[in-house]
Amino acid sequence: MVANILPSSKSLTKALFYNFNKVDKELASVLGVANLEERESYHALSVRQNMELLIPNQCRTKNRVFHCSLNPDPKEKLSDEEFVAVADEYMYLLGYGKQPYIIFKHNDIEREHIHIVSLRVDSEGKKISDQFEYKRSSWAVEQLERKFDLIPNSPKYQALGTLAGDSDLIHEGIVRDLKANMDEVLSNYSFQTLGELNALLRSYQMKVEMTEYEYQGKVFPGMVYLATDDMGAVCSPSIKSHHLGKAYGLWSLSQYMRRSKEPVSEHLPNLRDRVSQALQSSGGSLNKMEGLLRAESIDLCLRRTDKGRIYGVTFIDRENHIVANGSRLGKEFSANAFNRYEEQSYKSYSQEPVSELASLTGLINNNLTEDQFNEMVWRKKLQRQNELKTKGPKR
Repeated sequence: MVANILPSSKSLTKALFYNFNKVDKELASVLGVANLEERESYHALSVRQNMELLIPNQCRTKNRVFHCSLNPDPKEKLSDEEFVAVADEYMYLLGYGKQPYIIFKHNDIEREHIHIVSLRVDSEGKKISDQFEYKRSSWAVEQLERKFDLIPNSPKYQALGTLAGDSDLIHEGIVRDLKANMDEVLSNYSFQTLGELNALLRSYQMKVEMTEYEYQGKVFPGMVYLATDDMGAVCSPSIKSHHLGKAYGLWSLSQYMRRSKEPVSEHLPNLRDRVSQALQSSGGSLNKMEGLLRAESIDLCLRRTDKGRIYGVTFIDRENHIVANGSRLGKEFSANAFNRYEEQSYKSYSQEPVSELASLTGLINNNLTEDQFNEMVWRKKLQRQNELKTKGPKR
């Protein structure tokens, strides 16, 4: 199922007349209402009057109209009762369960679908929260698919090619999802490269890529945005940055990354210390390290080749709202270093010959716990390796 939330509107008349015009042409029907007076028949003017009576005079919200469509898979054949149950559950999950709304079933195209018109303000004149509405809508659709055993819409926008009647609405829905996610990211996080941005965007099921376009015979760099599934696979067409707005283009993002240098530099030492501590305490296990970092509100993002080799390491500090590639923290946090950590366990550093361990001044004679001892041995080993790299091979 695909849910499309239309842009907020101040005109209740426009939303209602759009649907009632189809009713008059026998291309749609009214399935029911909620929190409104029930009648044998409904008309646009009477429904509008009933809804407007529920809006307090002191309400300051201008865009008061909520209008959406729910589009089952074309193979799905739902009864009117099932459509109403799906609509009621969707409105409840989205936070509109107590709002007045009317449900229309459209049959103007082969694929039957429903439209819901409601109010974005409650009986006290307060606006119903629309924060992350498109993300919450996607979650609500997943719940509907499970509860009503509907054909799942997987990947996220699989039905793009089949929903011809609402293709424009679906495109708008993807754009709004991508834009809402980027607004959240740009309002809360600092990063300095596209790789760091994409590591952050993965949790939002989207990505951004560099591209080129031709204008008046000249080639210019640009950017496209794409929706992805849970595994990171692309499941939407490329959306050019100008569809989201000027603030999401290559030039604007490059300026944002330049401004991010100061906040990243400010919090980088703290991030490095916390990651270093987790690395030392993990025993060489990346899974354990990931758990330790998560407890510190840090996400570890590893990018791997098809063969499983790590080629990118990124840390997302949810506490200080910065994103940094491992190489930015130091060589010991780079992809090459993490491949070494994965290849050999932390224990291997404590299994050195006694003669070499004895040369680690003060370690054996100190009253250290086994974990403390192993950590110190590992530190010395890493220090020696770095020194050898700096000096170069012997001749």
